[in-house]
Amino acid sequence: MAPVNSESPHTDNPMRPSATPPAKTYILLKTSPHSLNLQVELTSLTSLASVATSTLLDSGATRMFINQDFVWKHWLETTPLPQPILLHNVDGSTNEHGSITEEVHALLHFR
Repeated sequence: MAPVNSESPHTDNPMRPSATPPAKTYILLKTSPHSLNLQVELTSLTSLASVATSTLLDSGATRMFINQDFVWKHWLETTPLPQPILLHNVDGSTNEHGSITEEVHALLHFR
């Protein structure tokens, strides 16, 4: 594992380093032995259908996301969002897939 980038600590006094260590971003492949894959059961709150699957825990994500192909494959019902959510990549660029326009109402059970 190697840091992809790091930020230098901000200090008000150049003679005294910040007490907070610099932030680091790590990228792990889903197949890496260091990634955190969890067995879960996802239950739709609208249809009550359940799907058992493996999920990758991403502690750097700002929200919970579900893959659109997974939603279609498992016939999970979606609801339009009142306002689209613009997606940005780690480098700050706009995601090529555009905005999120729908949401899934579901319970996530850890197994």
